Amino acid sequence: MPVVINTNSAATIASNNLSASNAMLQKSLSRLSSGSRIVNAADDAGGVAVAQRLTAASKRAGVAAGNISSGLSFLQQQDAVFKTGAKIMERMNELQGLYRDTTKSSEDKALYTIEFDKLKT
Repeated sequence: MPVVINTNSAATIASNNLSASNAMLQKSLSRLSSGSRIVNAADDAGGVAVAQRLTAASKRAGVAAGNISSGLSFLQQQDAVFKTGAKIMERMNELQGLYRDTTKSSEDKALYTIEFDKLKT
């Protein structure tokens, strides 16, 4: 008994074309739904690499900005400390001048000394 194979080559070609069209449609729909030209690395390997480098550079810039902000806060704090120290030194200098004034009584000089000693600590 002979075996006969019937093949409809036109239907096979049409089926292959339909499968390819469906694959391209799915790819287009995934791009549209994500809003991105590159959905996965297979779409554009070079584009993915560039995007990753830009993302890394953006993150580094964000970290650098945070570091600069922290440094600025530290410097502002140190500036306030130095200003306070300068005010204390000015007051100590003023107390020294008042202490040397010959018209001041011993009670006044004792009070100046107490304040001066408190400012030293």
